[in-house]
Amino acid sequence: MIWQRKFFFHDLVPRYIIKIDKIKELLQDVLRDFDELNENNFSRNFTEITQKFKLASKLQNELNLYYSVSKSSKNEDIAYFAKQISVKYDNTVEEWKQKAQAAQKELELVQNHKKLTSYRK
Repeated sequence: MIWQRKFFFHDLVPRYIIKIDKIKELLQDVLRDFDELNENNFSRNFTEITQKFKLASKLQNELNLYYSVSKSSKNEDIAYFAKQISVKYDNTVEEWKQKAQAAQKELELVQNHKKLTSYRK
């Protein structure tokens, strides 16, 4: 009996294309996770965002190392997602900064109110 090798999808597609697709998938997940970020899931989602982004960065570095830079850098989708993540990150940081400032102002008001009530006594 002659053994025949089964062909899989990854046998037909160059590995760099598979890596590019994985990077795009990770970056899409990062964008979706940024959209779903709120006070209740911040620590969990932000940790996942960081892990996914590190993995995408690692895959991008492998592309640059093992394949010609032109194959990995010409992919416009990766550049688009990277730009969107940058904008989304900046917006998220600004939004959370404003929330922290608002919370700090509320805390100062409560402390001032406590001081005023203690002076009245």
